[in-house]
Amino acid sequence: MLLAIIGNHKFNAVLYATPDREQGGYLREHSPKNQRQHGKFLQVVGEDSALHREVVDWFRSLPVYLDLPALRAAHACWHEPSLRALGPWLDEDKRLLPEAWPLATRKGHEVYSAIEILLKGLEIALPAGHAFHDKEGTRRAHARTRWWQEGRPTYRETAFVPPTAVDELPDERIPPDQLPGYDGSQPLFLGHYWLTDAVPEPMTEHIASGLQRHAGTGQAGGVSVGWRVGVTAGGVCVGVGCHAELIGRQTASESTNR
Repeated sequence: MLLAIIGNHKFNAVLYATPDREQGGYLREHSPKNQRQHGKFLQVVGEDSALHREVVDWFRSLPVYLDLPALRAAHACWHEPSLRALGPWLDEDKRLLPEAWPLATRKGHEVYSAIEILLKGLEIALPAGHAFHDKEGTRRAHARTRWWQEGRPTYRETAFVPPTAVDELPDERIPPDQLPGYDGSQPLFLGHYWLTDAVPEPMTEHIASGLQRHAGTGQAGGVSVGWRVGVTAGGVCVGVGCHAELIGRQTASESTNR
């Protein structure tokens, strides 16, 4: 059994190819920066070709997340408030409704805010007066987090920033209730995160990321993550971001989820 969900790169590819009927242009601006980001994909499929339209239609058909009896999958973050907010804008298969796509580009709308968190990760504000510089040198006062962490880690412990920027962050604990954590009711599989540990480890007891992982080689790749539920089947593949990798396999050796 193969299952796929949408990631931020596929989401952006749909926006880039979709005209904005309300404001003109496209839902994702065809700026020089965005043209560079989409360049390799467009070179392969041929911009506005039949293949391009077919692939984008498939991207558009992917669910935002999976919430199955035995597992969950999301691209970057499992965030209950965002899932609830997005609910009215999804069909029964958890796919964005046609009218939701333009709203997902309108800052301030609940669809935009939910998609930002679910597909890109949870961001928190740094304390007043603090900021860091990203890999392009842009000064930022908000940082994406290891939202699954429990307790009150420090900003340095939870923020995803370039190694050279860690010392720019305050070495103090974040305020209570900033990170949602995860309830652990079902195994959760994520993509999105470029993890560099040579020997892949689960992110927590209940969360694994088997996609977009590299070990200092500069090459993207995935890993297989075991998942046992008590029946024999072919496995579960979740396509997230730019890669589809095997993330689960069912066997007859156990009868409980973990």
